[in-house]
Amino acid sequence: MVRAWLGVPVGLLNITLGGSPIESWMDEETLAAWPKALADLEPYRDDEVARTRSEESIAAMNRWYEDLRTRETEAQSEDLGHGTLTLPAFLKDADPRLTGFRGVIHLRRTVTLPAYAAG
Repeated sequence: MVRAWLGVPVGLLNITLGGSPIESWMDEETLAAWPKALADLEPYRDDEVARTRSEESIAAMNRWYEDLRTRETEAQSEDLGHGTLTLPAFLKDADPRLTGFRGVIHLRRTVTLPAYAAG
């Protein structure tokens, strides 16, 4: 539809980075309307600062994933068994065993349909 409207092929690139502020994706001319945002981004004009911060961010993300993998490995044999949760609720409030829990929870709900809904 966009191609037909513009009369040229159109490609989209998703180069977003989760957690990055929208200001980091805006050009300087646009940011001029927000001097504080422009000042906050000033250190990143230095390639070395940007490279260091990027490397630190990637290292932190890698540590987070490694911690997640470690927790998954440790928890593979953990089975909290069956229970009942009343939702909506924060899981830690619904069952204290879930405080700080990271992983997968399988929920099942039993629904009884009226006879007229059979089939």
